[in-house]
Amino acid sequence: MVFKKFLVLGDSTVLYNIASYCLTAAVISVFYLVFIPAKVPFCYIFAGSALTTLLWGIIRPVFGLFLSYNPQYGITFGSLKALFIIIIWIYYSFSVLLFGTELIANLRRKDVLLLRGLFDETHTDRRTQKLKRKFGRDYKAGEGIFEEGEKGRGNDEKESRHGKREKEIDASRRLVEMRFDVITIFPEIFNAYLNESILKRAAERNIIEVKVHNLRDFTTDRHRTVDDYPYGGGAGMVMKPEPFFSAVEHIKSDGIPRRIVMLTPHGKTFNQDMALSMSRQNQNMILICGRYEAIDDRVRSLVDEEISIGDYVLTGGELPALVIIDSIVRLIPGVLGDERSAEEESFACGILEYPHYTRPPDFRGLKVPEVLLSGNHKAISQWRRKEALRLTIARRPDLMSRCVSGLKDEDYKLVSEIKEEGKNHEYD
Repeated sequence: MVFKKFLVLGDSTVLYNIASYCLTAAVISVFYLVFIPAKVPFCYIFAGSALTTLLWGIIRPVFGLFLSYNPQYGITFGSLKALFIIIIWIYYSFSVLLFGTELIANLRRKDVLLLRGLFDETHTDRRTQKLKRKFGRDYKAGEGIFEEGEKGRGNDEKESRHGKREKEIDASRRLVEMRFDVITIFPEIFNAYLNESILKRAAERNIIEVKVHNLRDFTTDRHRTVDDYPYGGGAGMVMKPEPFFSAVEHIKSDGIPRRIVMLTPHGKTFNQDMALSMSRQNQNMILICGRYEAIDDRVRSLVDEEISIGDYVLTGGELPALVIIDSIVRLIPGVLGDERSAEEESFACGILEYPHYTRPPDFRGLKVPEVLLSGNHKAISQWRRKEALRLTIARRPDLMSRCVSGLKDEDYKLVSEIKEEGKNHEYD
């Protein structure tokens, strides 16, 4: 009788209570999915919602028992006596939803919820060190605590930390063909570009990996200073050497070989040949992006190569870094959907690319060349080569002079035809 009294409230049946509990769990789950911006699997959300509902079911009869032993409570508060149980239920609901499901999801992925800076790197607390050794992950500044955890971790917790590290490095070497580490004071600049189109798909398929490191994370003062006044006077500020050295040493601590490149006007001008060479070498790279007036010249002792993307002035090295990453990645086999795209693009063969057309065939009197509509693939190929040569002669004669050795006999014939036709003015 006591069990029935607490389980069945009023005229409700057990079935009614079970249905109401299930409905409550479903409503809480939907509320969580809609209003809480976190990437947690639905199974964890529903589990947390079910636990919340169970707490509600437990608290109600407990509260009824409390009232039976304390009638004065009901007399004092009257119709507000249920407010107490409602407050407790809300408290438990949000405790479970906002913390419980998140914690379950992240512990299931074996990630330690530690923020760099929350615990000092030199912290000697045994529990903190044990957690770090066991799970081996710190969340850096700027990362969300509840972001999706790393995948592919080993399940054997008895392995040594050194053994786990070696396995992670070996797996990373196998999975990723080429990795880029970018050092900058403005990491947000890279997010939008790297998370779209070709680069995003290449990263999702583990062809490339791009990690952006905030230089300020490697400073030692509380103001996170990365620049200072130049010795000898002069305009502007100079970027300090210490953070760069610390950042490079941190990146290279995993033992994976990397080529260190500094983006600077002093460097060799980047071109398609360099991009092709780097893509074929498949060599991992650290890209150092400068800002302000200059970088302390001692940073050059770290660098394997200095690269410029042109004879003009930019605010920093972030745009050149993106240019280099994009131009190299698109040449890696498997990145582009059609491998011919990279082969036929401008500069890929030493000359500019031919003109392109799409529907409609006639737009405001501007018509697509008839040969492209003919279906004769040999004629189309010849037309494209001829127009590419015509365009290069008209707009970039310097490229023609550099790629003479790469021209075929058919190309020389086409060049002769172009000169005879005297139609270079079409592209002037």
